[in-house]
Amino acid sequence: MTWRTVVGTLATFVTTVVIAFWLINEPARMKEAEEGFAGRSMEAGAAIYENNCTRCHGPAGGGLVGLAPAINNPALFDGTRLAEVGWAGSLHDFVYSTISGGRPLASSGTTWPQRMPTWSTEYGGPLRHDQVRDVTAFVLNWGRAYEEGITALQNPETATTSMEPIDAVGIDINTPELPPGNPDDGEALTVSLGCTA
Repeated sequence: MTWRTVVGTLATFVTTVVIAFWLINEPARMKEAEEGFAGRSMEAGAAIYENNCTRCHGPAGGGLVGLAPAINNPALFDGTRLAEVGWAGSLHDFVYSTISGGRPLASSGTTWPQRMPTWSTEYGGPLRHDQVRDVTAFVLNWGRAYEEGITALQNPETATTSMEPIDAVGIDINTPELPPGNPDDGEALTVSLGCTA
């Protein structure tokens, strides 16, 4: 009977040590898992952004002149934009809601001709809830650069880079002058090729 007591005591001790070791390491493991999840979420959001958002907002979020505003913009991340639209919630909620429901009406003071479509399936768009969350994570990731830049400007000793103004995408394209066209020639060509309206 004593050998059973010794084995039971050893098993209890080993189990206690294993559980204690697991509990000690669990917070670090959870933090690492959360960071990995956040990174994968941003990667997925970048792919969705590239497929759906670059047509209007540009590949780096700089916006396209006359089409859509820049979303990679300090005004979005320092609270200026939230104050302009009277948003009382968090920046995350603002970006998530904007991506989900789009911008069917123009905000006051804007002259953008296009309205942002709805993207979430909740509002009739093509993206699931998790995909909207991923795009939100990707867009909010741009804010880290402004936070680091603001910190660097507050501590000039540690500043290594300066904040440059954001240039709109696509304004530096040189378009050659095209010869004037003749609508009659175009109509004759269309008819000769058998095209119909």
